[in-house]
Amino acid sequence: MDYSKYINSLLDEEYKVNPGDFIEEGSLPKEEMEVRYCLMAVKVALDKVSQYGFFSHVLKTRNYRMATDLLKQYEENLMITVNKSPIHKAAVRRIVNSMPVNNGGRDILLKYTR
Repeated sequence: MDYSKYINSLLDEEYKVNPGDFIEEGSLPKEEMEVRYCLMAVKVALDKVSQYGFFSHVLKTRNYRMATDLLKQYEENLMITVNKSPIHKAAVRRIVNSMPVNNGGRDILLKYTR
């Protein structure tokens, strides 16, 4: 029995069809939506950290430290979320498996799939 047009079961580690960026409400498990929310928070925080220049990094300016602290907090939250249940772990594996092999984001996220 199919769970949705994207996955057959909650523990699938690959999509039947990649959902892309816009997902209809209820078409993915709530556990996957939790993981996606955490991933988005990490991405936004990482983008913020990367906006700081060389001197902010070297001098560890107050704003740079605040941004990196927030990034660490979001990364820890993502790790806690993906380890909540096998369904959460399967969700992060689906997301990572749908990314191109040479995608830098995929390399960063591999640690969350173990």
